[in-house]
Amino acid sequence: MAADDPTSGPWWHKSGAFAAVVTTLVAVVGGIVSASSFVVGHLERNHEMALEKEKQMHDLRLAYLDRLEKPLLRKQVLQFITMSHYDPELESWATNELVAVNKEVEVLQKDLDTAQTEERAANKRYALGMDPVYQRPMNQAAPPLLEQRAARSAAE
Repeated sequence: MAADDPTSGPWWHKSGAFAAVVTTLVAVVGGIVSASSFVVGHLERNHEMALEKEKQMHDLRLAYLDRLEKPLLRKQVLQFITMSHYDPELESWATNELVAVNKEVEVLQKDLDTAQTEERAANKRYALGMDPVYQRPMNQAAPPLLEQRAARSAAE
């Protein structure tokens, strides 16, 4: 008879308080789990984005290194790097390297100017009819080889 009585049974069935407490606890735990998964997901996305940014910067640095062989091209690339403000460390390095490259380019420019001056002088001598190798008029015959050797040995 006690089984047919709706008021009989376990104590937690007699009042809805236990069910309400359990439901509330399950809801709170579910909310904590979903909030923590959101925070973890957000942190992972930020970490992945930081890694991707670092990878892109590394690829950019490697791409610049391919272009640093010839001094004039190197100077242009370094000037570009100093103007772009993507990476302060790379910009600082480029500024320091640019000082050394400018010195190298100045030396090359002086060598080029000297070579161009010598070429103009040789062209001028050639236009005047001078032999560019022996520096004498081209219509004058070169002494025979044996006479040149004899003259050298006599001079020694």
